Amino acid sequence: MILNTLQSRLPTYGHRSIQGPRSIKKVDEPVYGLLKSLDDSTVRFISGVDGRNFAQTNAGIGANEFHNRVAGFITDCRGEKAEFRGGSFHRLLGPDVVRIYNRNQDVYKAEAKYPRRFELVRDYLPKKGTMLDWGLGDGGFARFVQDRTELKVAGCDVIDWRSETAKQIPFYRLDSHLSVLPNCKDEQFDTVVLMYVLHHIDPQDLPQVLEEVMRVCRRNVIIVEDIFGVEKTDAINLCPISREFAALPHDSQLQVIKMRDYLRNIVMFGIEDMNMPFEFQPIDQWHGIFYKQGWKIADTKVVGFNSADSWCNTSFNAVFNLKK
Repeated sequence: MILNTLQSRLPTYGHRSIQGPRSIKKVDEPVYGLLKSLDDSTVRFISGVDGRNFAQTNAGIGANEFHNRVAGFITDCRGEKAEFRGGSFHRLLGPDVVRIYNRNQDVYKAEAKYPRRFELVRDYLPKKGTMLDWGLGDGGFARFVQDRTELKVAGCDVIDWRSETAKQIPFYRLDSHLSVLPNCKDEQFDTVVLMYVLHHIDPQDLPQVLEEVMRVCRRNVIIVEDIFGVEKTDAINLCPISREFAALPHDSQLQVIKMRDYLRNIVMFGIEDMNMPFEFQPIDQWHGIFYKQGWKIADTKVVGFNSADSWCNTSFNAVFNLKK
Protein backbone atom coordinates (compact mmCIF):
# COMPACT_ATOMS: atom_id res chain seq x y z
CA MET A 1 0.00 0.00 0.00
CA ILE A 2 2.96 2.27 -0.37
CA LEU A 3 1.23 3.33 -3.52
CA ASN A 4 -1.29 5.18 -1.47
CA THR A 5 1.30 7.35 0.21
CA LEU A 6 0.21 9.50 -2.64
CA GLN A 7 -1.85 12.05 -0.86
CA SER A 8 -5.26 11.20 -2.19
CA ARG A 9 -8.01 9.72 -0.17
CA LEU A 10 -9.08 6.44 -1.55
CA PRO A 11 -12.58 6.03 -0.70
CA THR A 12 -15.27 3.78 0.03
CA TYR A 13 -15.27 3.05 3.67
CA GLY A 14 -18.94 3.20 4.52
CA HIS A 15 -20.40 6.37 3.08
CA ARG A 16 -17.05 7.97 2.26
CA SER A 17 -16.29 8.79 -1.35
CA ILE A 18 -13.08 9.39 -3.24
CA GLN A 19 -11.64 12.87 -2.95
CA GLY A 20 -8.66 14.72 -4.35
CA PRO A 21 -5.21 15.25 -2.84
CA ARG A 22 -5.21 16.76 0.63
CA SER A 23 -2.63 18.89 2.38
CA ILE A 24 -0.09 17.16 4.55
CA LYS A 25 -0.89 17.14 8.28
CA LYS A 26 1.22 16.69 11.37
CA VAL A 27 0.76 12.92 11.33
CA ASP A 28 2.28 12.77 7.84
CA GLU A 29 5.68 14.11 8.90
CA PRO A 30 6.90 10.99 10.76
CA VAL A 31 5.48 8.88 7.95
CA TYR A 32 7.49 10.87 5.43
CA GLY A 33 10.58 10.20 7.53
CA LEU A 34 9.73 6.52 7.61
CA LEU A 35 9.19 6.48 3.86
CA LYS A 36 12.61 7.96 3.22
CA SER A 37 14.23 5.41 5.52
CA LEU A 38 12.63 2.28 4.06
CA ASP A 39 15.24 -0.32 3.24
CA ASP A 40 15.18 -2.14 -0.08
CA SER A 41 13.86 -5.41 1.37
CA THR A 42 10.89 -3.58 2.86
CA VAL A 43 10.16 -1.81 -0.43
CA ARG A 44 10.26 -5.08 -2.33
CA PHE A 45 7.95 -6.75 0.17
CA ILE A 46 5.30 -4.02 0.28
CA SER A 47 5.19 -3.28 -3.42
CA GLY A 48 5.26 -6.96 -4.31
CA VAL A 49 2.48 -7.98 -1.92
CA ASP A 50 0.25 -5.09 -2.88
CA GLY A 51 0.95 -5.66 -6.55
CA ARG A 52 -0.45 -9.17 -6.23
CA ASN A 53 -3.36 -7.93 -4.13
CA PHE A 54 -4.22 -5.07 -6.45
CA ALA A 55 -4.23 -7.32 -9.49
CA GLN A 56 -7.01 -9.34 -7.85
CA THR A 57 -9.35 -6.35 -7.98
CA ASN A 58 -9.43 -6.67 -11.79
CA ALA A 59 -8.65 -2.98 -12.01
CA GLY A 60 -6.95 -3.24 -15.36
CA ILE A 61 -3.35 -3.33 -14.19
CA GLY A 62 -1.13 -6.37 -13.75
CA ALA A 63 0.85 -7.24 -10.64
CA ASN A 64 4.24 -6.65 -12.26
CA GLU A 65 3.25 -3.26 -13.67
CA PHE A 66 1.80 -2.23 -10.34
CA HIS A 67 4.96 -3.38 -8.56
CA ASN A 68 7.11 -1.27 -10.88
CA ARG A 69 4.95 1.83 -10.43
CA VAL A 70 4.99 1.54 -6.65
CA ALA A 71 8.72 0.94 -6.50
CA GLY A 72 9.29 3.95 -8.77
CA PHE A 73 7.08 6.12 -6.59
CA ILE A 74 9.01 5.13 -3.46
CA THR A 75 12.24 6.02 -5.19
CA ASP A 76 10.79 9.44 -6.07
CA CYS A 77 9.68 10.00 -2.48
CA ARG A 78 13.18 9.38 -1.22
CA GLY A 79 14.14 12.54 -3.03
CA GLU A 80 12.44 15.89 -2.60
CA LYS A 81 9.64 16.29 -0.07
CA ALA A 82 7.69 18.20 -2.71
CA GLU A 83 7.26 14.93 -4.59
CA PHE A 84 5.75 13.36 -1.50
CA ARG A 85 3.41 16.26 -0.85
CA GLY A 86 2.31 16.62 -4.42
CA GLY A 87 1.63 12.95 -5.28
CA SER A 88 -1.83 11.62 -6.01
CA PHE A 89 -3.35 8.21 -6.45
CA HIS A 90 -4.65 9.31 -9.84
CA ARG A 91 -1.14 10.25 -10.93
CA LEU A 92 0.16 6.80 -10.17
CA LEU A 93 -2.60 4.63 -11.57
CA GLY A 94 -4.85 6.92 -13.57
CA PRO A 95 -8.54 7.76 -13.03
CA ASP A 96 -9.89 4.76 -14.94
CA VAL A 97 -8.07 2.32 -12.69
CA VAL A 98 -9.21 4.21 -9.59
CA ARG A 99 -12.82 4.11 -10.79
CA ILE A 100 -12.75 0.36 -11.27
CA TYR A 101 -11.05 -0.14 -7.93
CA ASN A 102 -13.72 1.91 -6.16
CA ARG A 103 -16.51 -0.15 -7.66
CA ASN A 104 -14.85 -3.29 -6.34
CA GLN A 105 -14.67 -2.06 -2.75
CA ASP A 106 -18.21 -3.14 -1.85
CA VAL A 107 -17.44 -6.59 -3.23
CA TYR A 108 -14.16 -6.66 -1.31
CA LYS A 109 -15.83 -5.80 1.99
CA ALA A 110 -18.65 -8.30 1.55
CA GLU A 111 -16.55 -11.18 0.21
CA ALA A 112 -13.16 -10.67 1.87
CA LYS A 113 -12.88 -8.07 4.63
CA TYR A 114 -15.80 -8.95 6.89
CA PRO A 115 -15.59 -12.74 6.39
CA ARG A 116 -11.86 -12.60 7.15
CA ARG A 117 -12.44 -10.66 10.36
CA PHE A 118 -15.26 -12.97 11.39
CA GLU A 119 -13.04 -16.02 10.93
CA LEU A 120 -10.39 -14.46 13.16
CA VAL A 121 -12.74 -14.15 16.15
CA ARG A 122 -15.39 -16.82 15.53
CA ASP A 123 -13.87 -19.46 17.83
CA TYR A 124 -13.89 -17.07 20.79
CA LEU A 125 -17.42 -15.67 20.42
CA PRO A 126 -20.20 -17.01 22.66
CA LYS A 127 -23.07 -18.83 20.98
CA LYS A 128 -25.57 -16.38 22.41
CA GLY A 129 -25.48 -13.16 24.39
CA THR A 130 -24.12 -9.69 23.69
CA MET A 131 -21.05 -8.37 21.87
CA LEU A 132 -19.54 -4.89 21.76
CA ASP A 133 -17.46 -3.88 18.72
CA TRP A 134 -15.00 -1.39 20.26
CA GLY A 135 -14.00 0.86 17.36
CA LEU A 136 -17.18 0.38 15.33
CA GLY A 137 -16.25 2.39 12.23
CA ASP A 138 -18.90 2.09 9.55
CA GLY A 139 -20.54 -0.78 11.42
CA GLY A 140 -20.10 -3.25 8.59
CA PHE A 141 -18.32 -5.88 10.67
CA ALA A 142 -20.82 -5.59 13.53
CA ARG A 143 -23.67 -6.03 11.07
CA PHE A 144 -21.90 -9.03 9.50
CA VAL A 145 -21.59 -10.74 12.91
CA GLN A 146 -25.15 -9.97 13.90
CA ASP A 147 -26.54 -11.42 10.67
CA ARG A 148 -24.62 -14.69 11.11
CA THR A 149 -24.92 -15.40 14.83
CA GLU A 150 -27.47 -15.24 17.62
CA LEU A 151 -25.52 -12.43 19.27
CA LYS A 152 -26.97 -9.01 19.99
CA VAL A 153 -24.26 -6.68 18.72
CA ALA A 154 -23.57 -3.06 19.65
CA GLY A 155 -20.65 -0.77 18.84
CA CYS A 156 -18.73 2.20 20.20
CA ASP A 157 -16.46 4.79 18.66
CA VAL A 158 -15.36 8.39 19.03
CA ILE A 159 -17.70 9.50 16.23
CA ASP A 160 -20.80 7.92 14.75
CA TRP A 161 -20.24 7.23 11.08
CA ARG A 162 -22.30 4.08 10.70
CA SER A 163 -23.32 3.38 7.14
CA GLU A 164 -27.00 3.27 6.26
CA THR A 165 -26.96 -0.52 6.34
CA ALA A 166 -25.66 -0.52 9.94
CA LYS A 167 -27.90 2.13 11.49
CA GLN A 168 -29.74 -0.55 13.46
CA ILE A 169 -26.55 -1.41 15.39
CA PRO A 170 -26.80 0.35 18.80
CA PHE A 171 -24.10 2.99 19.15
CA TYR A 172 -22.23 4.23 22.25
CA ARG A 173 -19.98 7.28 22.01
CA LEU A 174 -16.46 7.14 23.43
CA ASP A 175 -14.55 10.16 24.62
CA SER A 176 -11.74 11.48 22.41
CA HIS A 177 -9.18 9.09 23.90
CA LEU A 178 -11.27 5.95 23.34
CA SER A 179 -11.17 5.42 27.09
CA VAL A 180 -14.58 6.10 28.65
CA LEU A 181 -18.03 4.64 27.98
CA PRO A 182 -20.22 6.71 30.31
CA ASN A 183 -23.50 5.15 29.13
CA CYS A 184 -22.49 1.52 29.63
CA LYS A 185 -23.01 -0.48 32.81
CA ASP A 186 -20.47 -2.77 34.44
CA GLU A 187 -20.35 -6.17 32.69
CA GLN A 188 -22.97 -5.06 30.17
CA PHE A 189 -21.53 -7.17 27.34
CA ASP A 190 -20.57 -10.84 27.28
CA THR A 191 -17.76 -10.22 24.80
CA VAL A 192 -15.85 -7.13 23.70
CA VAL A 193 -13.99 -7.22 20.36
CA LEU A 194 -11.19 -4.78 19.49
CA MET A 195 -10.06 -5.09 15.88
CA TYR A 196 -6.83 -3.20 15.18
CA VAL A 197 -7.62 -0.62 17.88
CA LEU A 198 -4.92 -0.73 20.55
CA HIS A 199 -2.05 0.48 18.35
CA HIS A 200 -4.04 3.70 17.78
CA ILE A 201 -4.04 4.54 21.49
CA ASP A 202 -1.36 6.71 23.07
CA PRO A 203 0.73 4.81 25.67
CA GLN A 204 -0.37 7.05 28.54
CA ASP A 205 -4.04 6.34 27.75
CA LEU A 206 -3.79 2.59 27.20
CA PRO A 207 -4.16 1.44 30.85
CA GLN A 208 -7.39 3.43 31.23
CA VAL A 209 -8.74 2.07 27.97
CA LEU A 210 -8.01 -1.53 28.95
CA GLU A 211 -9.55 -0.93 32.37
CA GLU A 212 -12.74 0.39 30.77
CA VAL A 213 -12.85 -2.52 28.32
CA MET A 214 -12.71 -4.99 31.18
CA ARG A 215 -15.27 -3.01 33.19
CA VAL A 216 -17.99 -3.39 30.55
CA CYS A 217 -17.05 -7.00 29.72
CA ARG A 218 -18.64 -9.98 31.47
CA ARG A 219 -16.99 -12.98 29.77
CA ASN A 220 -14.02 -12.36 27.47
CA VAL A 221 -12.16 -9.78 25.39
CA ILE A 222 -10.97 -10.59 21.86
CA ILE A 223 -8.14 -8.44 20.53
CA VAL A 224 -6.77 -8.56 16.98
CA GLU A 225 -3.53 -6.70 16.36
CA ASP A 226 -0.85 -6.28 13.72
CA ILE A 227 2.40 -7.53 15.22
CA PHE A 228 6.11 -7.54 14.45
CA GLY A 229 9.09 -9.30 15.99
CA VAL A 230 8.05 -12.45 14.17
CA GLU A 231 10.56 -15.28 13.74
CA LYS A 232 10.69 -17.63 10.77
CA THR A 233 9.60 -20.49 13.00
CA ASP A 234 6.43 -18.56 13.92
CA ALA A 235 5.29 -18.56 10.30
CA ILE A 236 6.44 -21.97 9.12
CA ASN A 237 2.85 -23.25 8.77
CA LEU A 238 1.41 -19.98 7.47
CA CYS A 239 0.89 -18.65 3.95
CA PRO A 240 3.83 -17.67 1.68
CA ILE A 241 3.36 -13.92 2.32
CA SER A 242 3.53 -14.54 6.07
CA ARG A 243 6.74 -16.55 5.69
CA GLU A 244 8.19 -13.79 3.51
CA PHE A 245 7.31 -11.23 6.20
CA ALA A 246 8.85 -13.36 8.95
CA ALA A 247 12.11 -13.50 6.98
CA LEU A 248 12.47 -9.71 7.16
CA PRO A 249 14.54 -8.14 9.95
CA HIS A 250 12.37 -7.07 12.88
CA ASP A 251 12.97 -3.38 12.12
CA SER A 252 11.75 -3.93 8.58
CA GLN A 253 8.67 -5.78 9.86
CA LEU A 254 7.80 -2.74 11.94
CA GLN A 255 8.26 -0.46 8.92
CA VAL A 256 5.85 -2.62 6.93
CA ILE A 257 3.04 -2.59 9.46
CA LYS A 258 3.42 1.13 10.18
CA MET A 259 3.17 2.05 6.51
CA ARG A 260 0.27 -0.28 5.82
CA ASP A 261 -1.68 1.03 8.82
CA TYR A 262 -1.15 4.67 7.92
CA LEU A 263 -1.94 4.25 4.27
CA ARG A 264 -4.99 2.10 4.87
CA ASN A 265 -6.62 4.46 7.36
CA ILE A 266 -5.46 7.96 6.54
CA VAL A 267 -4.91 7.82 2.81
CA MET A 268 -7.21 5.10 1.51
CA PHE A 269 -10.19 5.55 3.81
CA GLY A 270 -9.68 9.27 4.42
CA ILE A 271 -10.02 9.09 8.22
CA GLU A 272 -7.83 12.13 8.68
CA ASP A 273 -8.45 12.63 12.40
CA MET A 274 -7.57 9.09 13.43
CA ASN A 275 -4.92 8.93 16.13
CA MET A 276 -1.75 7.36 14.69
CA PRO A 277 0.92 6.79 17.39
CA PHE A 278 1.89 3.44 15.77
CA GLU A 279 1.97 1.62 19.11
CA PHE A 280 2.61 -1.80 17.61
CA GLN A 281 4.11 -4.47 19.84
CA PRO A 282 5.54 -7.99 19.55
CA ILE A 283 3.43 -10.73 21.10
CA ASP A 284 5.45 -10.95 24.31
CA GLN A 285 5.07 -7.20 24.86
CA TRP A 286 1.28 -7.45 24.47
CA HIS A 287 1.25 -10.35 26.91
CA GLY A 288 3.12 -8.25 29.45
CA ILE A 289 0.65 -5.38 29.05
CA PHE A 290 -2.34 -7.70 29.49
CA TYR A 291 -0.85 -9.42 32.54
CA LYS A 292 -0.13 -6.05 34.11
CA GLN A 293 -3.85 -5.22 33.79
CA GLY A 294 -4.65 -8.41 35.68
CA TRP A 295 -6.09 -10.26 32.68
CA LYS A 296 -5.76 -13.97 32.00
CA ILE A 297 -4.58 -14.95 28.52
CA ALA A 298 -6.80 -17.85 27.53
CA ASP A 299 -5.30 -18.17 24.05
CA THR A 300 -3.01 -16.47 21.55
CA LYS A 301 -3.27 -17.36 17.88
CA VAL A 302 -0.69 -16.26 15.30
CA VAL A 303 -2.52 -16.04 11.95
CA GLY A 304 -0.22 -13.87 9.83
CA PHE A 305 -1.45 -12.40 6.56
CA ASN A 306 -4.65 -13.47 4.89
CA SER A 307 -3.75 -16.47 2.78
CA ALA A 308 -6.25 -15.30 0.15
CA ASP A 309 -4.09 -12.22 -0.60
CA SER A 310 -7.19 -10.01 -0.48
CA TRP A 311 -6.70 -6.44 -1.65
CA CYS A 312 -6.18 -4.13 1.30
CA ASN A 313 -5.26 -7.12 3.41
CA THR A 314 -4.26 -5.76 6.78
CA SER A 315 -0.94 -7.09 7.98
CA PHE A 316 0.66 -9.86 10.03
CA ASN A 317 -2.05 -10.58 12.60
CA ALA A 318 -2.30 -12.16 16.02
CA VAL A 319 -5.50 -12.82 17.96
CA PHE A 320 -5.63 -12.67 21.78
CA ASN A 321 -8.49 -14.17 23.78
CA LEU A 322 -8.48 -12.64 27.27
CA LYS A 323 -10.51 -13.29 30.40
CA LYS A 324 -10.83 -11.67 33.81
